[in-house]
Parts: sequence; C-alpha cells; structure tokens
Amino acid sequence: MSVRCPFDPLVAARRARRDGAMKVVVRHREIVARHEAERDRIRSDLDAVASERAAARDRLVRLAASAGLPVDLTRSAARAALLAARMDEMGAELMAAERRLEAARNDLAEAVQAFFKANAKFDALERRKREWLRGNELHRERIEEAMTEDLVIHRSINSGR
Repeated sequence: MSVRCPFDPLVAARRARRDGAMKVVVRHREIVARHEAERDRIRSDLDAVASERAAARDRLVRLAASAGLPVDLTRSAARAALLAARMDEMGAELMAAERRLEAARNDLAEAVQAFFKANAKFDALERRKREWLRGNELHRERIEEAMTEDLVIHRSINSGR
C-alpha cells in the first residue's frame, strides 16, 4: 500500500519554480547573446570606418607624393571630418551597447542566482521527502514485524492448548 507523501504538492510547486527560473536564465542568455552580437557589429563597423579613414588619408598622401606635389589635405578634410564625426557617433553607440550588455549580464547573473536558490530549495525538499518516505517505510516495517510477532505468539499460545 502506497502512502501519499505530504510533501508532493510542495515538491510540484518548487519544481515549477525551479523550471521557471531556468526559463528565465535561458531568456537572459539569449538577451546577452543579442547584446554581444550588437556590440560586436558596432565595433566591427567602427573598425571599418577607422580603416576607411586611414586608407583615404594614405591614398591621398601617396597620390600627392607620386605626383611630386605638396600634400594638400584640404580636399579630403571634409571627408575626414565626416568619418571622424561618424566614428564619434559609433563610439557613443559602442559605449551604449557596452552599458546595455553589462546590464544584461547583471540581469543574467541575478537570474542564475535565483535559479540556484530555487534549485537548492527543490533539492532540500526532495531530501526531506526521501527521509520522510524512508521513515514511513521503516514505521510500516516495524508494524508488520510487530503484527507478525503477535501472530507467532498467538499461534504458539493457541497451539499449546
């Protein structure tokens, strides 16, 4: 005969809480991954603009040097200024992306801590349930042993008459 454990409803609730906490962790990991991808994209774009700016400047210097003319950067000054302004904007975007990523990582760390806490409570309750079931089984075995002993004593007394 199986005895219903009084811990079963609490076990189900704690399991649901732990599983919910894991879903939150997974969701936060996805958010962190998106923020990392955004940051990496911005960083890559910034590197490309910086390379473009340096390459344009080098091209102009090489062109002027190959023609034997003095280097006149006024022609490329507007382009360099635009690229510098774009680099400043992208630097600000990168900083904002880094802040969003840091916030997402903090949220992930909190979610992981919440999961570990929920998991620890679930594990502790599972241990208590196993102990209760073991204690209940021992109690049932003692009752059966006592009943068997009583039956043996009763038979020995009645067989002697």
